[in-house]
Amino acid sequence: MASVSPEASECSPEFWECFNALPAEVQALAKEKHALWLVDTTAQSLDFKKMKGQKEPIWEVYVGRGHRAFCLYEDGIYTWFWIGTKQEALKLDF
Repeated sequence: MASVSPEASECSPEFWECFNALPAEVQALAKEKHALWLVDTTAQSLDFKKMKGQKEPIWEVYVGRGHRAFCLYEDGIYTWFWIGTKQEALKLDF
């Protein structure tokens, strides 16, 4: 089990813009998943993984079956920059 210090996780303004556009139940699930991620990044339900083929160290986490969130890892800090539906995630170009 690997944990992350809360100080090592932050959200960009763009993340909050995406987050605030989500339905309340998805927002609640995202908060729940983030709390789990802080305690155990290896939790199976998160499927937290580094994306392959990216120039930047971008990581993906599952937020339920239909939503994903992405963060950039630099200098010991995970910066969450996007959250949305799985379908929207497939259209992203990093």
